[in-house]
Amino acid sequence: MIRYTTDQNGRYVFPRTKKLRDWIRQVEPMICTERATIFTDSWKANETAPLPIRKAKAMADYFATSTISIRPGEIIVGNYAELPKSAPVTPESVSTWMEKEIDTFTDRIVDRFRVTPEVRRVLMEEVFPYWREKTVEARVELVMPEETKRVWQHAHTVINCSTFARNYSGHYVPDIQKVCELGFLGILQQAEAIRDQLDDTDPEAGEKRVFYEAEIIAARACADFGLRYAALAEDMADQEGDPERKKELLEIGRVCRQVPGKPARSFHEAVQTVWFVQLLLQLEGDGTAVSVERFDKLLFPYYERDMACGRIDAPAAQGLVELLWVKMYEIMKAYDRKGATFFAGYNVGQTLTIGGVNPLGKDDTNPVSFLVMDAENNIRTTQPNLEVRVNKNTPDGFLMRVCEHIVEGTGKPPIFNDECIIPGLLHRGIPMEEARDYALIGCVEPSPKGTAFNWTN
Repeated sequence: MIRYTTDQNGRYVFPRTKKLRDWIRQVEPMICTERATIFTDSWKANETAPLPIRKAKAMADYFATSTISIRPGEIIVGNYAELPKSAPVTPESVSTWMEKEIDTFTDRIVDRFRVTPEVRRVLMEEVFPYWREKTVEARVELVMPEETKRVWQHAHTVINCSTFARNYSGHYVPDIQKVCELGFLGILQQAEAIRDQLDDTDPEAGEKRVFYEAEIIAARACADFGLRYAALAEDMADQEGDPERKKELLEIGRVCRQVPGKPARSFHEAVQTVWFVQLLLQLEGDGTAVSVERFDKLLFPYYERDMACGRIDAPAAQGLVELLWVKMYEIMKAYDRKGATFFAGYNVGQTLTIGGVNPLGKDDTNPVSFLVMDAENNIRTTQPNLEVRVNKNTPDGFLMRVCEHIVEGTGKPPIFNDECIIPGLLHRGIPMEEARDYALIGCVEPSPKGTAFNWTN
C-alpha cells in the first residue's frame, strides 16, 4: 500500500513519491559508459552478421548484462543507467562529436555533466577509436557537398540540423497496448510464425528473414529484462528486515515475473509495462520524443477491473502513476553543445497524451484522465510532457481540472483540438480509426501509434 495524506482540497498527497522526486532532483548528472562498452564489445564480436542482427544482439547483450538496481521506496522499477540521473553514451551515434567535446561537459553553461577521469579514459581509449569512421555523422560528412559542409560547420547557423545527424531521431508513438495485451513473448511468437511462413522464392525473403530473426532476438531480450528485476526483487526481499518493504519487494518480483514478457493483467502490471517499454526504447537508442500513447485510454480497462474486484483503489492507482512520472524524469541524454543550447533542461521530449475520442468519435474521458491530472499536479516534474486532447463533448469537469493546473504556471498541459486535428490527419491519408486514436509526439506532433514516423516539427 502506498501511504498518503490529503490536502485542503481533499486531493491525495504521497510522501513517498515526493521524497523520490526531491532526491533525484538533487543528484548531479553524470556521463555513463556502461552501454558504450557493452555495445562496442558486442559490435566487435558480431562484425560478420547482417546489420539488423548485429544491432539486436548488441541490445540483447546490453539488456542481459547492464547493472540493474531497485532503489529504496521504488515500486515501479527499471534504472536507465548504472548510476541515477546519468546519461548513457550511444557510441554508434555520438562518438564523432563527443570525442571532440568530452572535456567541455563539466564547465559548459547549459546542461552540464560530470565526467570522471575513468569515464574519460574508457571513452577516449576503448570506445571512440573504434567508432571514428562508423557513426552516422562520419558517414554523412563523407558524402556531404563542400558548400553544405561549410554551412554545417559554421559557428552561428540560423538553422541547425546537426543534432539530427548525430543522434537517433526518435519521434514516434510505440504501440504499448500491443505489449500489454501480448507481452514480448507473444510478439516473439508472432515473428516466429511469420518467419516460418516466408516463401523462399520471394526475392525479398532473405531480407525479411533477417528482419524477423532480429525481432525475435530483441523480443526475447526484452522479456528476459523483466525477469532480471524479478530475481533482484526476490533476492532483496530475502534480505529485507522491514515486513512492509519485504511485501513490496515480493510484489515487485511477482509483477516482473509477468511483464513485460507476458500480458499485463492488472493496473500495476500495466503501469510497469509502460515503463519497461519506454525504458527499453530509450536504451536501444538516444532518440528524443519517444512518446507514450493515450495513457488514460490504455490504463482504464485495467483500472476498471481492479476497482471492481477490490484489487486497487484510486489513491493506490494515483501513487503508481506518480512513481511512473519520477522514473520518466530520470531519462536524459547528453546533447552536443549546440543541441544542449536548443534543448536545455535535460529534457528528451517524452510526451504522454490523455483525453480524446473513442473509435466511434464519442468522448473518451474516464476516471484515469482525472487521476493523471491529479498526479501531474502533485509531482510537477519536467517529464513526462503531459498533453491533453479536447473535443466538443469533453466534460466541463475535466476541462476545469485541466485549466486549474494550467493556472499553476507549470507550462503544462498544452491542449489539442480534435475537431481540427482529426480532419487534418484524414486529409493526410490516415484511416479514421487511427486518426481518432492519435497521440502527441514531443512538442506538437499528432501521430497514429505504432504505424507512423511523424517527425513533423
